[in-house]
Amino acid sequence: MTKKMDSKSSKTFLRQAGVSDNDVALNDGSGLSRNDLISANSTIQLLTFMSKHKYFAQFREALADRRSGRDFAHAHARHSG
Repeated sequence: MTKKMDSKSSKTFLRQAGVSDNDVALNDGSGLSRNDLISANSTIQLLTFMSKHKYFAQFREALADRRSGRDFAHAHARHSG
């Protein structure tokens, strides 16, 4: 079962990754809002953290990859079924 992430749990996870609350603005936790913002440094911090995380393989698979033609809709469809 997948836990739905709200903005509070998203911010908690980002803190665990070493991302400062001052470097992100989350509207609803989905990451889809145009009001969601994250600094470039925080993005690097998050990617570095995730590269060492036990769920890195699943994280990497969920990312869009322009070279392979896999986009976010494709990745979501593979993981939501």
